[in-house]
Amino acid sequence: MAPGNGNAAPQSTEARELDLVGKVEFRIALASSDAKLQDLLEKYLAPLLLKLGSEHVNVRNKVISICQHINTRIEPQSVLLPVSNLLRQYKTTSVPLIRHFDILYIRRGLPRLSLTDRLALLPDLVSVLAPTLSTSRADAAQFFNSFLRLLPHAQLPARGAGEDAATLRAKLGLESDENAGMLAFWLGRLLLLSPVRPQNAGRASATMQTTCPGLTPAEYAFLTLDNNPSTFDPTTAQGLSLPETKAAALRLLSTSAFTDAQRLMPALFAAGDANARIADAGDDALERVLASGNVDLEDEALVRDLFALYLGEGDRPPVRPALRIELLGVLAKSAASATQARATRLADLVAGAAAGPQPPPQGTRETAKLRGAVFEYVHFFATSAPPEVLRRCGARLIAMLVAYIEGQGWPKMRAAEDITLRMYAYEVIGLEDHIGPRRVMLELLDFLFASLHEDTMWSADTPFSIEKALSSLLAPFSRLPASTSPPLLYDPDAATTTKPFSLQILLLRYAEPPAHLVAHDAIRARLGANFHEPHRSTRFAAVKFANRCLAYGDLVARWIDVLAAGGVADGGLRPGAQPPPEVVEEGLKGLDAHWFRMTNMDVGVGPQSEAERERRRKREELPDWGQLVDFFFRGALEPVVGADDLPAGHLPPAETIARFARAAGPAFAPAVAFARAILLARLLQTSPDTAVPVDADWRRRLDVAVATDPRARAVARRCVRDRADLVPQPPLELLLHALFGALVANSGVGLAGGSGEGGAGGAGPRLGADFVELVALTPEERLRPVVVALDLGAAVGAATANAEAQRETGARAFGLLATFPAKKGDPGVRALVRDLVRRMRGWEVAVGAEVNGVAGATLTLGFYFAKLKYRGRERGEVEGLWEEFFDCLVAMLKGMSDHTLIDAAFATLDQLSLFGVMEAAELVEKIPLKELVEAIMSKAKSGNERAILTLGHLAMIFPESQEEGKEAAPEKDGEGEDTATSAPLRYILNQLHSLHTIRTPETHFALGEALSCLSASWASSVLHTHADIADLDRPRGQPRSRTLPALLDRVIADCTQTKPSLKKAAVIWLLCLVQYSDAEAAAASDAVRARLRPAQRAFKACLTNRDELVQEAASRGLGLVYERGDAELKRELVRDLVGSFTGETARGVEADGSAAMAGAVTPETELFEPGALPTGDGQSVSTYRDVLSLAAEVGDSSLVYRFMALAANNAIWSSRAAFGRFGLGSVFAGVEGAESYLRENPKVVAKLYRWRFDPNPNVKRSMNDIWTALIKEPNKAIDTHFDAIMTDLLGNILGKEWRVRQACCDAIGDLIRGRKLETYEKYLTKIWTKAFKVLDDIKDSVRQAANGLAQALTSVLIRSLEAGESSAKNSEAMLTHILPFLLSPAGLHSSADDVRDYALTTLVKIIRNGSPHSLRRFIPELMEHLLMQLTALEPQAINYLHLNAEKYQVTVQEIDDARLKSVRLSPLSDAIDRCIDMLDEPTMTALVPVLERTVKAAVGLPSKVGCSRALVSLSTRRMLLFKPHADQFLRLAEREIMDRNDTVASSYAAALGYLARTASDAQILATADFARSLYLNADDDRSRAAAGDVFAAVSKLAPDRFNRLTSALLPFCFVAKNDSAPTIREPFAAAWADNVGGARVVLLYLREILDVATPLLDANRWALRRAAARAIAEAARTACDVSAGATVDGQKVGVGAKEAELLWPALVAAVAGKTWEGKEVVLEAFAKFVEKADAFWKERRDVGVEINKIALREAKRQNVAYRVHAVKALGKVAAARTDMDMFDEVAKVVEPLVEELAGDAEDAMDVDEEGGTVKKGSLREDTLASAVEALQDAITTKTIESKDVLSTLSKTLALFRTATAPDPPSRAVLPAAFRALKLLLAKLRGREPWQNNAEERAFFETLDPLLFGERTRGAFDTFGETARTVRAEALVVVCGLGWDVCGKDVRERIEEEIGREKSEVVRVVLRKG
Repeated sequence: MAPGNGNAAPQSTEARELDLVGKVEFRIALASSDAKLQDLLEKYLAPLLLKLGSEHVNVRNKVISICQHINTRIEPQSVLLPVSNLLRQYKTTSVPLIRHFDILYIRRGLPRLSLTDRLALLPDLVSVLAPTLSTSRADAAQFFNSFLRLLPHAQLPARGAGEDAATLRAKLGLESDENAGMLAFWLGRLLLLSPVRPQNAGRASATMQTTCPGLTPAEYAFLTLDNNPSTFDPTTAQGLSLPETKAAALRLLSTSAFTDAQRLMPALFAAGDANARIADAGDDALERVLASGNVDLEDEALVRDLFALYLGEGDRPPVRPALRIELLGVLAKSAASATQARATRLADLVAGAAAGPQPPPQGTRETAKLRGAVFEYVHFFATSAPPEVLRRCGARLIAMLVAYIEGQGWPKMRAAEDITLRMYAYEVIGLEDHIGPRRVMLELLDFLFASLHEDTMWSADTPFSIEKALSSLLAPFSRLPASTSPPLLYDPDAATTTKPFSLQILLLRYAEPPAHLVAHDAIRARLGANFHEPHRSTRFAAVKFANRCLAYGDLVARWIDVLAAGGVADGGLRPGAQPPPEVVEEGLKGLDAHWFRMTNMDVGVGPQSEAERERRRKREELPDWGQLVDFFFRGALEPVVGADDLPAGHLPPAETIARFARAAGPAFAPAVAFARAILLARLLQTSPDTAVPVDADWRRRLDVAVATDPRARAVARRCVRDRADLVPQPPLELLLHALFGALVANSGVGLAGGSGEGGAGGAGPRLGADFVELVALTPEERLRPVVVALDLGAAVGAATANAEAQRETGARAFGLLATFPAKKGDPGVRALVRDLVRRMRGWEVAVGAEVNGVAGATLTLGFYFAKLKYRGRERGEVEGLWEEFFDCLVAMLKGMSDHTLIDAAFATLDQLSLFGVMEAAELVEKIPLKELVEAIMSKAKSGNERAILTLGHLAMIFPESQEEGKEAAPEKDGEGEDTATSAPLRYILNQLHSLHTIRTPETHFALGEALSCLSASWASSVLHTHADIADLDRPRGQPRSRTLPALLDRVIADCTQTKPSLKKAAVIWLLCLVQYSDAEAAAASDAVRARLRPAQRAFKACLTNRDELVQEAASRGLGLVYERGDAELKRELVRDLVGSFTGETARGVEADGSAAMAGAVTPETELFEPGALPTGDGQSVSTYRDVLSLAAEVGDSSLVYRFMALAANNAIWSSRAAFGRFGLGSVFAGVEGAESYLRENPKVVAKLYRWRFDPNPNVKRSMNDIWTALIKEPNKAIDTHFDAIMTDLLGNILGKEWRVRQACCDAIGDLIRGRKLETYEKYLTKIWTKAFKVLDDIKDSVRQAANGLAQALTSVLIRSLEAGESSAKNSEAMLTHILPFLLSPAGLHSSADDVRDYALTTLVKIIRNGSPHSLRRFIPELMEHLLMQLTALEPQAINYLHLNAEKYQVTVQEIDDARLKSVRLSPLSDAIDRCIDMLDEPTMTALVPVLERTVKAAVGLPSKVGCSRALVSLSTRRMLLFKPHADQFLRLAEREIMDRNDTVASSYAAALGYLARTASDAQILATADFARSLYLNADDDRSRAAAGDVFAAVSKLAPDRFNRLTSALLPFCFVAKNDSAPTIREPFAAAWADNVGGARVVLLYLREILDVATPLLDANRWALRRAAARAIAEAARTACDVSAGATVDGQKVGVGAKEAELLWPALVAAVAGKTWEGKEVVLEAFAKFVEKADAFWKERRDVGVEINKIALREAKRQNVAYRVHAVKALGKVAAARTDMDMFDEVAKVVEPLVEELAGDAEDAMDVDEEGGTVKKGSLREDTLASAVEALQDAITTKTIESKDVLSTLSKTLALFRTATAPDPPSRAVLPAAFRALKLLLAKLRGREPWQNNAEERAFFETLDPLLFGERTRGAFDTFGETARTVRAEALVVVCGLGWDVCGKDVRERIEEEIGREKSEVVRVVLRKG
């Protein structure tokens, strides 16, 4: 076709491309060498491959064919390919074919490049990886593999080196964060990789699913290059080492090129690696990542990935167990993992770890760890997840954990199982407190209780885990709705079911009631075949659950408490069994309403809704009393009723109680007592005036209220009478029968014999008294059924029992029951009374127990006739018995002596008088009053309260006479009988008054009661409790109108008396008279009301009394006066009291003439207790008169004022202590006068606030009572008066009185607690200042209070600091006030130890808890003070011990080591490190001059060491910040290493080493020059040793910096390590050893070493000369040793010419000069140099001549110790000089020496050396041995070949003979001679015999004596085996010469020697000859 045809255009393009390709092919084909081919490929390969993208097939085929040719040509590995061009082309093209060939040649060319070139391609490989992943995963895998091959060789910056992230990423080719994330992802997958074995991989490759844990098959194929097993097989040519590759990957990931978020997963994978090296590095990386805070663990994607890795997802299998453990650790730090979305995954996680099959033996440990980690994570999940999440998955988790426990064997665990995991499983179960419906919770609780009961025998700790789980379940069960109605305790189907159907039943079951109840049967049914005998009691846990989870009104819960409190033992109700005390205590707590409330305070804590408050109220509501009694006495014990018995509900009450007592045993008493207490509480609750608050004294208050409060008794009686709904009749009858049964029980302690409440502490009498009390409250119509059914005979039995308390209770009960209207005319009663009278008549003959019976009968009759009178019936109802009884009683009063009978008679007379059974005339007719009173007084004077009360009640039968209203006067002699007749009432009163001398306080209260009864009769309220019949009013008694007023006047007057005993008695009597005056009785009330003001003054005056009881009585009296007074009196009293305690009332006498509360002083006023202030002469200052006398005698009138101030202070404190006691605080309650007074005097609030914290507990209690009464809104009042309060406290905190100082400290601490800083910020500095002053108070308690205040201040500050940014402003403000003070002389630098210690403790706390933002600006000053305080805190005794160390047998170094240890362990060191961690750049800049100043100023080892440690911390912890300042401190450290203390110097040397890490090279070299100068110029060894410490520290602690400067540092170390002083050379030697890998390093630095050492040979100090000489010697010796094994062309070569040229002049200089100790090493090195450097001296004749000259010169020296070595060296030199014969020269030196030493041996060697005199036998023998050796060495080949060899040999042998000539021969010289002879003869081996037979014969004749001795055969037999062995070897050599002339004779002699030789070793040698 014509060329112009347009259709030819496309063909021309193809042709053009083919032409270009062909030209390239032609050029490649013409390449004649690999180098030319390489150049062509560099230029054309990439463009050629680009043509693979041509649109023409022919072009592409042509290129492929050329590539095939190229493949053949590039087989040699020397041909390099243009890898860089190919990589760039790969990135820019998208044609698959081009990319295929590019990567093909990249793979082939990359290994051929040098390491440098390959590393240069690393960024290109990384950058091409990310885009390749999206296009070709296979190509990306190739690139990633190539990247991994280069990674171990990459020079990566060290972690923390500070290289900029962007710069490093650019270097690595990571252009974007996405690329970095991609690379981190695949590096993480690499860390997950664990290649499968080839056989497994081969089987798996068929399905293309080969993988490993954690990796999908695709990821596994990517990493292993399509499942190639050789990829990570280091034994193959191209295989990688997986551990090394992983380690390199971790190093890369630790650089700044990656963020913490990108590092997290790889670090996590590495931490779980099976290789310990990788795992350790991974742990470190993971810890750093998590600690950085830069990773968001709450990220949903991250949590999802972690769960996917743990459980597996899709084709990704789960990771290995070790990695699972790490994953769980991270998940446990993420709250996002505990959300609703993770609930299902959590269940899968637990299912895999806990519920699966047991692990195989080989995996047990790892699986156990995994399970432990799972349980820890479940623990985290349970405590972190929201309740709704737990409700969703809780039941399933619990089921799995229970299944795991049961899988281990339950209740009996298999022996091979892990008990720790079992315990953990139990604990985790308890944490799941939101586990679903009530039924599931009950089943779980049942399981745990059963486990506690049974699963406890395999480990002592298992019960604690189960109990912990049970404790965790308390909260969810306590939130269940309260139910107080009793459940059906015993299900009819209980025999067929084991599941609990109510919480009550479950708890009752495990509370272990008696064995015949259901508990053990139910447990057996639940456990089935696994049942075995119980191992641990569940009672305590069950009782605790009942108290915490069931309402107080729950009857079953209270029954459980009754069983526990009653002392039911673990095995049931066995007699004598003792229950665990904690069970009894928990049971008692459950029965006490107050303890129940306190125990459940955490239920509903915080803001509560109305519904929650209602729920709480219902929970604490008292049980329904009727249901309680019915349940306790009937329902709870229903199962114990026999099949033939009637149900308990149909039995009579008496029978029901009897059966209950038999069944309940020890639980009877607490059950009855609790039922009675609930009844009383319910009764008193009906009236707000009588309701008893539930507090700690709840039960006691109930008893007191019913016993003493008329209103309470009235309310109770009214309710029992009118409220049948509240007090149903059946329960009332049951309770009365139960109480009566407890009274009349024969045991004396009721029906129960257990312990606890109602146990063996007297339950019967107590419950009996309760019976009498309840009878007194019950009206007749409700009491009748009970009285009719009761057995009065049993009551008589109780009344005549041996126990006194039971007798009185029984007698009172009989009196009430026998006189009951329903019993009127009852013959049984009459018979019982008659029998009692009969028993009473035997009082005169009664002995032993009969006395108790008589006493009981007497008392019973007294109560019987008294109650008969009270009921208005005649005493003659029982015919004739009254007269008989009364006569017998009078007779007993007259003549009895037994104390029991006396007490019974008095009590009987008391009852008869009280109720007026007899008339006064009738009594006096039988027995004179004076006689009777004297009989009673005889007992009363001893303090017998019964007698005193009897006397008071006796007076009630006497009417008033005209004399009674007159003021009583003391009786005169002879007037007693007339007064008793004319004015009996006055007579008895005087007798009672005379008892004021009794010291017992209780007796005076009894006297007060007696006086009240005497003066007011039944108008006295003290007698209200004796009116114990509910339907009757009180008896009227004799009228009283004049007695009480007169008695009041008399007692008020007595209160002003100075006699202490009378004053004490009078104030108590006055209190009783006022208190017991019945307001309903007009006469008594008027008499008291008219005398309230005098009584007030009397009580006020007594407030200052030092007797605490008087104060209390006066305080209570003022309260009573206040209650009885009118409004004006109340206001006056309030004004007086407030003024008195605040000090506002003037001292002395008030306007009305009364004494002020502070006390009026008279000459007889007793100011101090006798003996409190002794004068030294046996006397003491006591009264005011004594003070005046003492002041006059001393001549110092100021003593009066001082003592009076002290006395007034005592009085003031005493009066303050009385405030509020027994009711004084109630004076202020609700009084308008008090409120107005406070308004007028606001400073009273401040004073009152302060006194609330008085150290006197009584004052404190009183002030709190007044505060509560006066201040209705305390918070508001404090806020209003805050400034006044604080000002008052700060003004008094340094006052004179220690009580005030202590109170102020406590008050300030309480005042600032919980308040905002703004409120008291302006006072903060003053508070701290004064608090620290008081810390040094002389009074210990004040110091403790100040310490408490300081702690409060610290706590406020610490909480503010811990709050972080939210409280940054407050914390900075507080620190601004506090830190300057703490660091001032008043704080940290105070002279007081306590102040200083607390300031230091506070500073440490501030530093530990403060935020960096708040503390940074204080850090420089803080560090300065902390470092200085290290020394200040050291005990002074350390300095003494340091100076006297030898005295205490310790070394100074041991003391310094202990001091150093204390610094390291000091909290101050931690605080300093914390300060360093908080530094930033500005703070570091500010710190540098402060720290420099501190280092220079530090005194004392602790501070100096602390400064050095601070420098170390700065160099390591804050390297980047500190780097600019490192040079400055390195220079500073140079100065400190010169410290005189070795420990300090060592510390600074170490600091210097750390500083070198960040210092500049120039400064390090400067420091090295400093150390070098120190070594060279210092005069003492310590300084020179310090130089070594510098080099050693830098070498050890900054090795990389040392390595960079080795040429400047190592040579000097080499020289200095040859110093003669061990302390100097050792650190230099350590530095040399740390940085030298072999001996050739000496040759490397030989020139530098010699440059350092040679000048020192001329130094002025011998130490330096010697060190230099030794260093040169060692260098020469090392050069010789290194060259010893060198060969050239198979021939050994010596020291190189270059090294020899350097060493020769140095050696010559080192050998020159006089001898010195140790110089022999130089000489030996010289000889060795001559031997090894023969090429050198052979070429230089002058050197050879110099060698001979030096050797001969040294051998001729006269130093005998040195000569030993010099002679030997001469021989070595002669032996080395193979070019000449030096024998004659050697012989000239040796011959005279041998002759000298062998001749006159005695004198020759006795010379003085530096070490002392050298004696013969040491140097002499060594010198002779060296001489012999030198002679042998001097005979060389030249000598043997000489003509006169025989003469030479003969001369040598002659000298040998001379050396061994002494007889006997030397045992040291002889072996040397034989050895030399052996070597000498060996040199003749192979030589032809000489021709001159005569000379030969002469030679052997000389040889013969040497070998065999000159005297006798066997001359050498006595020598040692060594000598004989060497001789034998010489004989063998002689035989080996083959000379007939001698051989014949020698062999014969050898035969003889063999026969004679004893040593087999020697014989063996001889046989060789």
